[in-house]
Amino acid sequence: MPSDERLEAYWKGVLVVPHRTLIVGRYRGVISGSVQVVRPVTRDEARAFSASFDTHFVAPWARGHGLAGTLLEHAEQHAAAAGFKQICLDVRVTQERAIRLYEANGYERWGTLPDYHLVDGKMIAGHFYRKKIA
Repeated sequence: MPSDERLEAYWKGVLVVPHRTLIVGRYRGVISGSVQVVRPVTRDEARAFSASFDTHFVAPWARGHGLAGTLLEHAEQHAAAAGFKQICLDVRVTQERAIRLYEANGYERWGTLPDYHLVDGKMIAGHFYRKKIA
């Protein structure tokens, strides 16, 4: 787990990156989850139709109340309102609840990368998904 200082620096950085929109979810009044809608850089005309989602999570103590699905729904609405036609995201194969959520909400798995993330000294595979929203 990163130090509090590193976490604080990361989240402050997210707020100032111009091509990211941070959507937060609250459980009992406390921020307990988020998702970032990432727009392609302005010079990337070939990808201008597609947004991606990053760092979609809910704190363990707030799970089981539908917050992950609500965050996903709000992020999709935000992307659609911004004119995007497609959403792309990726997830570690070990995140089974997230995989079920994405697949239940119409995300299509289009690929798997065997060496996606290094976690606790071991390589973990990752799945890549997309969903057309318009």
